Amino acid sequence: MPDATIIEVLLALLAGVVGFVSYVAANRANKAQADAAVVTIDAQAYERAQQIYESAIATLERRVSYLEAQVADLNKSNEEMTTELARLRRENADLREQV
Repeated sequence: MPDATIIEVLLALLAGVVGFVSYVAANRANKAQADAAVVTIDAQAYERAQQIYESAIATLERRVSYLEAQVADLNKSNEEMTTELARLRRENADLREQV
């Protein structure tokens, strides 16, 4: 076999190996890029979920504060009514004694 044919065969093999290596490298790069895209999407989803969670907590905290204020008002009103009831019972007892 002449030297030129051997060189042509070796160059063809080298081209085939370079092509295969390029193909494998491109596949790995595409997979890495896809993985990075998934990570980016997951990070964005996490941020949105965190914002929703924090907003829900803030809403609940405001609602609890409102309910606590209502409970305080109702407790005050209840104490006033209890005092008034005790006064009316004393007054009723006094009136019964007078009769």
